Amino acid sequence: MAEKNEGKKKGFEAPGTFALVFIFFAWFVIMYIIAWTSLSRVWPVQ
Repeated sequence: MAEKNEGKKKGFEAPGTFALVFIFFAWFVIMYIIAWTSLSRVWPVQ
């Protein structure tokens, strides 16, 4: 039974996907901030 688990990798197996997720998340946050900044200039709150 111990021989079956020896061939499997342990740990995180998709570092490229992990990096792409963080790049997309950073892009989303930056675009969200830019959108709200632009909107606050167009629609001033009184």
